[in-house]
Amino acid sequence: MWASESDENTRRHLSAAERLVEEPHLNQVVDEMVLRAKTKDPNDIQISLDLVPPNACRHVRCLPVQTVHTASPERSAALAAEILIRAGVSPKSALAGLAALRNGLGPRGQSLPGASLWDKDTGERVEPDFSKGIRANRFDYSSTGAGVIESTMADYGLTYARTREALAVATKTVNSGVTAEICWSSEPAYTTGYIASPRYGYVRLTGFKPYGACGGRICFIDLTADSVEDYVERLEREFVLIEPPVVIHDPVSAEEFLDQA
Repeated sequence: MWASESDENTRRHLSAAERLVEEPHLNQVVDEMVLRAKTKDPNDIQISLDLVPPNACRHVRCLPVQTVHTASPERSAALAAEILIRAGVSPKSALAGLAALRNGLGPRGQSLPGASLWDKDTGERVEPDFSKGIRANRFDYSSTGAGVIESTMADYGLTYARTREALAVATKTVNSGVTAEICWSSEPAYTTGYIASPRYGYVRLTGFKPYGACGGRICFIDLTADSVEDYVERLEREFVLIEPPVVIHDPVSAEEFLDQA
């Protein structure tokens, strides 16, 4: 699903979502997507359907979850930079990415529909289209695992649907070979963001996004290992189903996280 607001000259991205579901659930999921899109008051909603052979899907384990409480967006940004560096991103690239995220990754400082790709070493932005970015597509929780993961997250108070969706995006992204991903929501009042990486899993940072900032997502990639085209192929076209268990750690402070990391 892709929803936008457009006129004769411009089109502004409002909402997007994708599901990988079995046929008996198809009508219900399409209805849910249309209702979700309508909450943004778009004048254009596009729904597309593709048939996927079951044996085309790669099964991966859900990333572990760690919530880190921080006192301010400034403290969150400092912690985010440290996590990115420890995960394998160069200091130059980490700081440049955080600055770009604050300023808006899309044209004229607006939200970008997809993720921006950055060279983890040089800090160069490398996705083919800077106005669209790269979307992580073709993934979902498996039909048998979705309920288990949702229940486990609920036991820790993580009941917000967008949190489950973000965890799924992060799991697909990390399993596509990126060194680290950093993201915060396009919802104006939702200030929790995350960093995902093979080393740390899915790390939620409370109070990360400055209030009112537009959403954005950056994937830091290793161009000494694969080409931009290889990363795009895996992120956008590989089918992935996410399986339990999901390990959820008790929340910690920034200082506690760095001490144990």
